[in-house]
Amino acid sequence: MFEFEITDLRMGFYDEYDATAELLGWLLTDVRDRVIDTRLDAPFLHEYLQAATQRPRSSTSPSGI
Repeated sequence: MFEFEITDLRMGFYDEYDATAELLGWLLTDVRDRVIDTRLDAPFLHEYLQAATQRPRSSTSPSGI
């Protein structure tokens, strides 16, 4: 938790993997009671996580399904 921007969490040797959705979801649910960090109290984080984890609809699926 040393990164300043909690909505830009990356993994990999060169920070090539954007892990924000996975790590933020884990931080806000599974370990929230064990992590003391005021950045996790920001009201927009749950909305940000929801938007980050939504998958776009496939363009090949028929409409209405």
